Amino acid sequence: MPELSGFERKDLETAGFVGWTAVQEAASDVPDTPGVYVVYSDRRRAGEFLATNPAGWHKGQDPTVPSALLEERWIADAGVLYFGSAPDLRKRITRLGQFSAGEPVAHYGGRILWQVSFSAEFLVAWKEADDDDHASEKRGYVRQFKSTFGRQPFANIQRPKS
Repeated sequence: MPELSGFERKDLETAGFVGWTAVQEAASDVPDTPGVYVVYSDRRRAGEFLATNPAGWHKGQDPTVPSALLEERWIADAGVLYFGSAPDLRKRITRLGQFSAGEPVAHYGGRILWQVSFSAEFLVAWKEADDDDHASEKRGYVRQFKSTFGRQPFANIQRPKS
């Protein structure tokens, strides 16, 4: 995994991330290979949060969280909002889009993304990786982000494994 020089779009592109399309429109362009993906926002402003999360209810669980948690996690200077990985990028990013549209599919990770009022503007980009490497590559990016910003990206709620 290459070391990122920063977390701006140009830095991620240099590291090999491609796509940069709206989450709900991405699936047809995404390869069905292992890899890492990033949810990104070009906007730099205070988070504006919805009272109710419009994302899908997976296994009957409401994805809505208290606005105080969202405000605490929001990093106004960061375009990177979430890093994910999957053995099949197309399948995972398709589910990400479906979940954001309110469907009850298995993509509960990153669920707080959709409670941001301007989430329709979020972009997703991806990078292919070796089958054995995608999860460790994601964890490496999350660690680098944490080293830069002092905490994980906004919607990476689970603690990364070492």
